[in-house]
Amino acid sequence: MGPSILHKGHLHLEYHSTQASWIIWKILKARQYLENTLITRAEFLSQQNYSIKNMYNRLRGTYTKIQWKKLICNNQGSPKWLFILYLALQRKLYTKDRLIKLGRNYSPTCPLCEGADENIRHIFFLCPISALIWQKILHWQGISKPVPGWLEEQNWAKSNAAGNNSKAEIYRMPLAGCVYYLWQERNQRLFQNKKRTKDTMLGQIIQDIHYRGTPTSQLAKQFERLNFYP
Repeated sequence: MGPSILHKGHLHLEYHSTQASWIIWKILKARQYLENTLITRAEFLSQQNYSIKNMYNRLRGTYTKIQWKKLICNNQGSPKWLFILYLALQRKLYTKDRLIKLGRNYSPTCPLCEGADENIRHIFFLCPISALIWQKILHWQGISKPVPGWLEEQNWAKSNAAGNNSKAEIYRMPLAGCVYYLWQERNQRLFQNKKRTKDTMLGQIIQDIHYRGTPTSQLAKQFERLNFYP
């Protein structure tokens, strides 16, 4: 029994030695994190309460808040809608002005209205076709406001549709759907020579919005009220 007890004691000491080494290693590694925050030893020791959040923010550094993030992150729209909306918000869609700068031989005319040169601000929503469709979708939601340009619409959304209430969520979903279907229509007219009427596009957008939003319990009552075509 004696040797067995000694063996167990040896394992016990070895375990605590390993644990102590691991703790020391973690402490030394934490020193590197503190150095990265540029906090001095005196400043650290003078803190009355240690805050993990404050240390995390110092490690992360300053950054510019993305004003339109809730248009993407809190949106019940289809993933493909959100992808196109993201590209539009980032000004990464290959509109004709960008294609021409890349050396592509395209007419600069907007395929939707055929009355002005195409760029991101024109197609969302200075183009008469896109402006009319978005105006009717806003009216369908009960929102009465003029349809401005793309940057102005983002600024309005930041102030009026960034919350978690059902009205804000319903605004964000149609915005994503409208941007997606306008871009789809633009591509069909440009590359496939296919054209849909404004009423057909509007009906498709409203139908798909209902399909996406009605199963959501928080939005179901709102969609009962909006159960019509604008």
